[in-house]
Amino acid sequence: MKHPLDNQTVDWIGPIINTGSIVALNQEIAVGRTFNILYFAVNQTKPFQSSDVSDLVDEVSCSTITRYLSTLVKLGMLEKITPHKYQRTALAKRMMNVGDNDE
Repeated sequence: MKHPLDNQTVDWIGPIINTGSIVALNQEIAVGRTFNILYFAVNQTKPFQSSDVSDLVDEVSCSTITRYLSTLVKLGMLEKITPHKYQRTALAKRMMNVGDNDE
């Protein structure tokens, strides 16, 4: 950082970037992806795996999709029936208002 009275050097520290808006945007994207995955899940009649979801969510790796699925399991929206397979819960169907909700 330059001295306040030094007019000969360039201050390379530009304006501070507002990271709050970037963080908020990233959170909005994550919530949108989570709802897309949840919508996909509640419309599946058979168990599915993360690779089935990968076509739905653009530019996201399979490991990231697995993290989203794990979050939905923790929230009670999905249940993990094998190490790699998931299925919807009645709670998810009620929340998304899909089909008969008495599973």
